[in-house]
Amino acid sequence: MNCPVHGNKLKEIKIKLPNPKKYGKYGLVSAFCCYECKKAYVDIKGIEEEKLGKTISGYTVVNINKCRDMPEMIYALNSKSYKSLPTTCKKINQFVKNGKQYNLSIKYDPHKDIYFINENVLFSNLDTIKKLELNIAIKDDEIIDYKNLMPNEIYIMNKIELEELSRTKKIVNIPKVLGKDIKMHHIPLKYDVEKDIYFIENEAYVHYRSVIDKLSVKCSKLKLCELIDMSQYAMLPKKIYVLEDKKLSNLSRKMKLVDIDKFTMNFKGNNVFIWIPMKREQKTGKYYINRKNYDSLRAELKIKCNLKVRLSKKQDVSELSINANESDLLPDEVVVTDKDNCPKCRCNMTVKTHFLNDSKEAVNLRLYYCNKCGGYYIHLIDFNNYKGLYERYIKNITGVTEKDEKVFNEDLYINKTVWNLTYGHGVFVKIQGSTLFVDFGGNLHSFRFPECFKSATVKLSDKSLQDSMMRFINTNDSGTKISHVVKNNNDIVNIKNVKVKNTNTTDVRRIPGLVYQLQLIGSSNNHATKTHPVKDVVVKLAYKSPKSKTFDIVSIPMHYCSRCDKYFDMKQSFLQTLQKYNLDINYFAASFESETGHPIVFKQMDLREFSKLKLFGYSVGANGLSTGARHELLDFILKNHLMTASEIKSQLQFNIRFIGKKAHMDDAVGDWEMDIDYINEYIRTGKIHWKY
Repeated sequence: MNCPVHGNKLKEIKIKLPNPKKYGKYGLVSAFCCYECKKAYVDIKGIEEEKLGKTISGYTVVNINKCRDMPEMIYALNSKSYKSLPTTCKKINQFVKNGKQYNLSIKYDPHKDIYFINENVLFSNLDTIKKLELNIAIKDDEIIDYKNLMPNEIYIMNKIELEELSRTKKIVNIPKVLGKDIKMHHIPLKYDVEKDIYFIENEAYVHYRSVIDKLSVKCSKLKLCELIDMSQYAMLPKKIYVLEDKKLSNLSRKMKLVDIDKFTMNFKGNNVFIWIPMKREQKTGKYYINRKNYDSLRAELKIKCNLKVRLSKKQDVSELSINANESDLLPDEVVVTDKDNCPKCRCNMTVKTHFLNDSKEAVNLRLYYCNKCGGYYIHLIDFNNYKGLYERYIKNITGVTEKDEKVFNEDLYINKTVWNLTYGHGVFVKIQGSTLFVDFGGNLHSFRFPECFKSATVKLSDKSLQDSMMRFINTNDSGTKISHVVKNNNDIVNIKNVKVKNTNTTDVRRIPGLVYQLQLIGSSNNHATKTHPVKDVVVKLAYKSPKSKTFDIVSIPMHYCSRCDKYFDMKQSFLQTLQKYNLDINYFAASFESETGHPIVFKQMDLREFSKLKLFGYSVGANGLSTGARHELLDFILKNHLMTASEIKSQLQFNIRFIGKKAHMDDAVGDWEMDIDYINEYIRTGKIHWKY
């Protein structure tokens, strides 16, 4: 080695360290002696001190492996400049801050008392730099905050949605960033302090795309609904009643009014967000606003959408009608109905005719929209007249059959006499989901539909009705294709039809509308037989096989009990459906429980073959997730009961014991140990409510 002071090449000799009582266990060690500065340099790990004393010959022994305190500022250099640093610069790999040791390879110039870092080391250790909140200098007069380092990934967002995100979260403006070429680039970014992620407006991205591509930064599109809970926003109503403060106060005392202050509306294909206090009457769904807030609403609609708002007198109140040539995005799924009101909530629906397709081209279709539940519908008459037009533009139309099949009409069978060998004659009550309910002299019994008719367990006494029922069932079984949803008077009968849709995301949290907890029932004692309010729904589940890098969305018809707030299905039926579509239940990002609420484990995890943590995107080390991102992911997994705390700790302990023995795994082992501590703290603070 060279002398850190003079730069002379030093001669290696063997010496005994001074102070035998303290350092005698090290015996003879290699030392590099400088005859000019009378110093002997040794490289020994495990000794905290830098100066170890003097030898018999009068040389001061200096330990160059001592952990240094983390500097507050480091100079960033490109690879060429870093290699040309003077030979007197000393390479340091370990630092200490707040009592914790960090591995970071940098060089120290003892003459100038300056630390230098290579561009490759800098950008491969961004998480460590941010964790330590280090300042980076590229010139003597230009110091860069750690937030201004070019990230490895930037998320592209719509300008309006990014502005709304800034209203709800702590977002910092980043006007310029230090790129991997160790040059400053004026790229306007926004930084989420809490989640440690960077955003750019879509228009700005188009302008700076060539620069971003040269810096090899990954860019992904992101929507607001993937970051915040959109259920806190109500759809801006088309009619709002404007009252004076006194009248509004009197109305609040007479009726049950709910305060709502966050609204969204779709305007020319984009979401617009408005924060205006209003009151909503729960029974009728009417919205009320006072005069002052109404004026604010008019001003905001004028600024954001250039909308004309007309206020017309109507009895003792004023009705606000928002008239705008606005176009909604064409929905992917529409239900055909023969009702004038919403089939779900029975509310009045609004006619919409102007839409934009995925290419932002204008499409004119007559659809009905429910402001309360947000669903789109086609009237059966319109569908019969313009079937080809609807099928051309809308991807998924439900509620009708194809070819010459007839719609199932439950009204034909309700209150009709049925016969069962065990219970005798009874009355047809209803079909709810895949369950038939029959009243036998005041006792309600349930049967599996349509199996009960196919096996002749239940028969309709009227031969014509029995023949009609069997024709409907046999048509579905004969291979003639029908929609997976068949219209019913009050409920919906699901014919199991699973859909699998590919996504480009590796993070399950970025897929909206997923269900994470399912109940699989193996007995006749269930929500339907208890006559709970049960609806048939299509549940979206995230699925990721070990051979795939991204998640798939699997849509499966199931049932929902609104009283118990449970999504459920019959266990055997569910497993048969998965087997039919070649889906392994262990690779769903969901947890399963029995009717008693106990977790169901279908397969004991072999930690050598399969890591469920990895399935959810968990990763460690220099190229893995940051500490904050890992802990946020673990929070998500625990809160949604996707894994138990013991399962997570078992996987981490396995990684430390077996994978951690491999070379260059020190950082990964440190991350795994840190995450075990985090899980233990999570348990200690009482955040987990399940008994494992």
